[in-house]
Formats: sequence, C-alpha cells, structure tokens
Amino acid sequence: MDGRYFIDWGETMDNKKYIIGVCLTNIYLEHERNFLKALQSFMKLYPVKIIVFQCYYDRIKNEGRKSTAFSVFKAINYDMLDAIVVNSYSLSNLEIARDIAQKARAHKVPVISIDSLLSDCADVVITSDMAECFRQIVKHMIEYHGLKNVFYMSGGKGNPVSELREKIFREVMAENNLEVKDDMIGYTDFWRDKTREVLENRFGHGEELPEAFICASDVLARETCDFVFRIGKSVPQDVLVSGYDAFDTSGFFMPMLTTAGLDYQGYARTVIETAISMADKENVSKRIEIPVSLQCNETCGCRVVPTARKALTNTVLFRKYTDRSHEDKVMFGIYNIDFESSDIYQMREQLMKIMINSSAIIVNDDFFMDDDENSTNHTKDNPFTQNMLIICGKDRDGNPIPPQEIALSDLVPFDVRRVNDTGKITIVTPIIYKDSVYGYYLCDLDDFEDETYNLQYFSRTLNLFIGLRDKSISAKSLTKKVSKGMKIDPQTGFYNVMGLKEQFDKLYEDDPGRMRYKLVVSLYTLATWQYIFQNFGIEEANMVSKNVAKNLEAANPKNAIIGRISNENYIIINYMDPSENEGDVVNNATSVFYSLNDKYNENTGKGYYAEVNAGCTVVSPGFKGTLSDLIKIANNEMLVNRLRYANPEERKKAKNSLEKEQKFIRLVDNNMFFYCFQPIVDASTGEIYAYEALMRSPQEIGLSPLEILDIADELGRLYDIEKATIFNILSTYTSRIEMFGNKKLFINSIPGQTLKTKDFNRLMERYKSVSHNIVIEITEQNARSDEEMERFMEMISAFNSQFAVDDYGSGNSNIVNLLKFSPNVIKIDRYLVENINENVNKQMFVKNIIEFARKNNIKVIAEGVETKDELDTVIKFGVNLIQGYYTAKPKPEPVVEIAPEIKQNIIEQSRLYNVCNV
Repeated sequence: MDGRYFIDWGETMDNKKYIIGVCLTNIYLEHERNFLKALQSFMKLYPVKIIVFQCYYDRIKNEGRKSTAFSVFKAINYDMLDAIVVNSYSLSNLEIARDIAQKARAHKVPVISIDSLLSDCADVVITSDMAECFRQIVKHMIEYHGLKNVFYMSGGKGNPVSELREKIFREVMAENNLEVKDDMIGYTDFWRDKTREVLENRFGHGEELPEAFICASDVLARETCDFVFRIGKSVPQDVLVSGYDAFDTSGFFMPMLTTAGLDYQGYARTVIETAISMADKENVSKRIEIPVSLQCNETCGCRVVPTARKALTNTVLFRKYTDRSHEDKVMFGIYNIDFESSDIYQMREQLMKIMINSSAIIVNDDFFMDDDENSTNHTKDNPFTQNMLIICGKDRDGNPIPPQEIALSDLVPFDVRRVNDTGKITIVTPIIYKDSVYGYYLCDLDDFEDETYNLQYFSRTLNLFIGLRDKSISAKSLTKKVSKGMKIDPQTGFYNVMGLKEQFDKLYEDDPGRMRYKLVVSLYTLATWQYIFQNFGIEEANMVSKNVAKNLEAANPKNAIIGRISNENYIIINYMDPSENEGDVVNNATSVFYSLNDKYNENTGKGYYAEVNAGCTVVSPGFKGTLSDLIKIANNEMLVNRLRYANPEERKKAKNSLEKEQKFIRLVDNNMFFYCFQPIVDASTGEIYAYEALMRSPQEIGLSPLEILDIADELGRLYDIEKATIFNILSTYTSRIEMFGNKKLFINSIPGQTLKTKDFNRLMERYKSVSHNIVIEITEQNARSDEEMERFMEMISAFNSQFAVDDYGSGNSNIVNLLKFSPNVIKIDRYLVENINENVNKQMFVKNIIEFARKNNIKVIAEGVETKDELDTVIKFGVNLIQGYYTAKPKPEPVVEIAPEIKQNIIEQSRLYNVCNV
C-alpha cells in the first residue's frame, strides 16, 4: 500500500480497508447526491471508507468566493488515500481538477475520473455515452410515438452540453424528414424562471400547443408540465413531455417523467471495485463505459403509475416536509449564539446544542487571535494552518469531543479506520465567509438521504456564524487599537482632531501662549465625498479618501503635521522659521497635490469626480490663538475659492438642479399630474380587491415621484403635493367609478402634511359619498409625531375611511404604533417579500407579522410580489392581499382582471393552504 493507511478488517477481505477520496462540487445537487447514495449502498458490501471533499460554492460568479470554496481541496492528505475520484465535469473548473489529479499521482495515489475531461492525467476514466442516451429518448418520442409537431426546450446558447443535445435533436428530426423551424426551439438556462418565461412568451397567449415538448433536462420537463397544467391542459392527454437526467426527485413528480440518465448504481460499484483493484496493483481498463438507462413513464403515455405508487410518493414527501419543519426550528437556535465571544469554551457550549452527531468544527489555529497578533502561517495558496483546532464536536452517541489540536495531515479526528463505521460517508466542507477561509467542517452521515438536508443547513449557517464572529472580533480588535492611539484616524493614519490639537500645542512648548514659528494652515475638503458615498458606497468613498491622504502626504514637506478632522476635511500645518518664504511651500504643495489628483480623476473611469477644494491662512510668530481659530479662517478661504473656481461638474450639477426645480414648479402650478393604478388582489380568489393610485408626471416634465418629493421638500411645497394628490385622485375615482368597479382605493399620504381644516372641509363636501372606499397609506419609516398622528386619525374617522401602514418591516417598524393606532391594513415592505421563498429569516419575520395581524383583525398585503415562488410563499403564510408586478403592473386605466393563469394559481395555492377570504 506504499506506506498509506491500511485498516484491520477483522477476518474479511484480506484484513484491509480501503480509503477513497471523492472530489466534487456540492452534495446537495441532485446528481451528486444520487452518486453518493449509490456509493453508500455499496460500502456495506465492500471494505471501503469514503471521504468526500465538497466546495458547494463552485458555480457562483464571484472569482474570489470560488477561490475560498476551492480551498477544501488543499486540505486533502493524499498519503491517507488508496484512490481518489475526481468529478471534473461537476467541478466545472478543469484547472482545479487537474491540480488534484497531478498531486494525487505525485503521491502515487490512483486517480479515477468521472468523465473524459481528465483523460490525459487520470489513471482510469469512467464515463457514459450521454449523447447516445439523449438520442434514444428523442428517437423514442419522434419514432415510437410518431410525432411530427414538437417543441424543443433547450438549455442556453453557448453551453456545450446544451448545444450537443440540440444538435442531436436536429439530427433525429432530419433522419425522420422533419423540418426544424426557429419557433420550434426555446432557449433557457436549465433553470425554472427562464423556462417559465420562454413558455409564457411562446404559448401563454392562447397559441396552440405542439404534440409534444422534448426537454433537455428534467428541470425543464417539470416546469413545462406545470405550465401545461396552469393553462388548463393535461399531460399526457393533451400533450406529451420528456425530460433528461433521471433524477430521483423526478419519481416524486406527478405525472412521472419520461426521462433518461446515468446509472448511478453502476457508477458506484465500478468506482469502488476499480479503486480496490488499483490499490492492490491489479490491471484495470483505462476507460470503462457505463450504460445509460431510458425510463418511459406517464408523461409520454407509455406507463400509468398505480394509485398505490402515488400514495407512497405523497407519504414520503409528507414525512420529508415534517422532518424539515422540525429541523428548521432546531437550526434557529444558532441565531441565539453569542458570536462576539472569543472564549473557546463558551462558543463550544453554545454550538454543541445544535451540532449533528459524529461531526466536528475544525478551524485554523490562529482563529482566536486578534488582528494585531498577525498570524502568518497560512496564505491564500495555503489557506489552512499546519496545526488545526477542534473547537467542538460530537461522537456518534452525541457525546462531546473535547477541544484539542489536530495536525492538518490527520484531517479527521474520529477514527476513519474503525471497523464498525461501515456505510458511513465522511463529508469535508470548507468553513468560509466571503473571501476568508477559517477551517473545515466534518460530518459522518449514516443515512445520506435523510441527513443531507441537516448538514446543508447547519454547515451554511455555520459559515455565517463563524464569519460574523470573526468580523465582530476584528471590530473589537480595531476598537482596541484605536483606544491605544485615540489620536489617530484609522482610515489614513493621520492625526484626528485630538491628535492635531496635541501636535499644535507642542509648537507652543518653548514659550507657552506665544507661537515662535511662522505657520501655514491649509484646509483641503473632498467636496464630493458625500456624493461618492451615497452613489458608490462606503468602500469607494474610503478609497478616494485614502488617495487624497496619500497625495497630501506626497505634496507636503516631511515635517508637516497632517490631520483628518472629518470624512471630507484634512488639515495641514506647515511650521517654519520666520525667514522662510511660506509662498514657496504653499504653491509647491498645492501644485503637486492637484497634479496628482487630476491624474486620479483621469484614470478612475468610475463615473465620479474627486473634487478637492483648498483654503489657506498664514500667521506670523507671536500668534496667541487656537488651532480652531486657524481652521475657521482657512475654511472661509476655502469657501471663497470654491465659489470662485467651481469646476464644470459642479456648475453642471447646479444647472441641472435649477432645470428640475423649474419643471417642478410648472408641474405643480399647472396641476399636470396624472396617476396610474395598480391592482391589489385577493389572496384566496384572485379577484381584484382594490387599486393603489401612483403619482406620475408627463413625459415633458420627466420627474420621478421621488424627485418630485425631494424638490418639494427643498422648496417647502410638500403640502401642495399632498393636497393635489388627494383631490386629483378622488376626482378621477368619482368620475370613473364604474370603471373602478366600486373597488377600494389606496392613496399615499406624505408624513406631516395632514390636510388643513379648510381643505378637509372641502374634501368632505365633494367626496364624502365615496369615502368608505378610501384607504389612506402612511409610511412608518417617516412616522408622524403623536400630535400629528392623532389629528390624522381624527380626519380618517371623520371622513369614514380606513388607513394602512405602508412599508412595514423596512427597518423602522414599531409594534407599539400598531397597538396604539390599530391600522386596518399592514403592507409588508417589498424588501421582505423579495426572494422570500429562499430566505428563512424573512419567512420567520413575515410569519410573525401575519400572526400578529390576524389576532388583531388587521389585513396584510404582501407588496412587491414579482415571481410565482414569492406569490406561492406569501399565500402559504396566510397574507390576505397581494400587490406586485407578477399579478399586474400599474396602468393609467384600471385593470379589470388579472391574467387567468395567475388567478388560477392563486386559487390553487389558497386551497392548498386554506387561505381565508378577505
């Protein structure tokens, strides 16, 4: 065995146990999970141990994040392995796959490649003729079923797999003398959203369906079936469908898919037998072909699935759902952990409550060091320290593994050679956060199917926990450094106000109260700092600040005292003998600085201008004032210079601002507003419940609602906007009441702008007849004072209308206000609704809002619903009403009814989750 580990195996299989490493992307992806499940099933028949190294961030676009994800492969101890399996197609990075293979061969470890991509550097290639398999399924649909009018759902253009499958489709069509027209192919990205978009665009407007949809993957096939059902058709009665991949989950989809794909059992058996043979120096084939399988099922009409099978499927799915719900509650425990703690024992005690049995958290040995301790024994190329720390773990019985040190080369703290762990796969997952690598997480899985979900949830939450803990400790370390040197600006290393004053006072030391030097005090202001910060972010603003600091340091004499007294302002104190010429110092410094700053502005190409203004004051020896006095004088000089020499960008901004103000005045004075109306939909029936009126300006004005409000605020005309909004909208509503179908109307109100008594009385006279249909929205983010709120409530009551709290959950939510004023409606902020189907934190927050509202007889609107998944999720949680682009966009003419397929989906989802009518 060339010095590698071999394991006593009692009296079986020559007393050896073989350790096989497997490198892949993500055990949570279905094809990876299927392969590993098959490996686990054969581990009970062969004397092998499987250690899986997975990165699971491989397919993200950020190259820095990919690098940290790939770090797990640098933890491999090749001397521990008898063989290594590399799925280079899964990794989607041939360079990483080659690096693993080359290192393995350097250690004389046999390399098995699960595809042909590593043919040149693998000892054995195990593969399948996927092209022939796909050809068989296309031929089955075209020739066996005698189809002529088919639509092909392809992957994305430029994707090699997608293009190969499309080529095969075209070839089979040509063999059967069938023409392939451009409108017979839809290009997706192998994911659901794009598939849905393609189908809606091609067949979502009443177009006739083809005889069949031939899909390049099971994901496309499942989404296609869903689309067919949504438009009121059925599979296979109205149209046939085929997929490709043969995922296990396809067996739970009803109707069961006709598909084809890899023989995972065949791959697993071949991998294990080949690895054992190679470890024992036996000759094996260089290339092994695994047959693929064609599975003809319900969606092409070849098989009817028995009712018993469907019942079993539903039972399995229900059990999985209930298991997952339980695990969700358990995993929320991690959010109660004090991640600021640097005490290893305190962290261990907290983490142990939620850890999976037979697992361990292993971190670099500098994990608990402060930044200023500067551990340098690991780098980007070597992200792990030679000695690692097990900060906590549990054995198989749930007993704690004590904190201890472990060599990286040992990799696994619990004995991978134990005889009694037959059938358990060890998973090695990196612990990473953003671009930082902290260690790795180990877990032995007994039941791969049931435990994978728990591992996924825990390991990813662990990454967040470790990352936040590290950032918190780093922040504390920074605070400690600043507390040691409270006189230094941490961004630039210059003196802050306290440090400047101390240095200035030192100039008086020879003669207290009387300055003996000639002083030149210059104030430099980065005038566009706020603009850069607001539009490009704090990191960009800090980068510009540091560049200004660097240029000031380069431009001034070495003995100059330089300080940063705010984000924008820098002070330079040059002190000299009375005989020196201060003009030479100032002129040289400003000339060098502005030359450097101009070069920066020319080369950034980032869409902003780093404008720096300067002012200077000179005082002769004998000055008795303070540094504050000098700064004020320099600031006045700077302001005069700025007005005198304003750069073209500033003049252009001022001109644009003036033009917008003129357009605003024209808009308001001539009452040129118009309004669009967006439906608010009943979450149980799909019927339109109300409309929200949204302010717009005509094209010749071209101001957005936010611009209108900002300018109104600057000009003191917010009340004019409030008054115009209410009267204009109600005038439109009453004049077109039949078009609105007597539905409710939501109107936004500007905080602090409650109608004056005279205007309110006029409102009552004109529109009291429709007031019961009016809902006034207030934004909690800009909450009124108690006095204003009471007057607003009095107006609402007198007008016999209702009110809603808009943007609830936007960051300023106050449950006290809800209890105090009891709104009729809460509108959940669109931030909480966006991607809610993927975000557990948002789901928990929204559930709490809805539960509170239901108990207090308050209706809840989910605002900003833009996808089907978001719609389904908020209906599941019990919202009463839905508003967003997915149901209908705002239009000048009120929409009478939402799209039938969306309405039907709402009805189906509401029945599924027993949503009550509003």
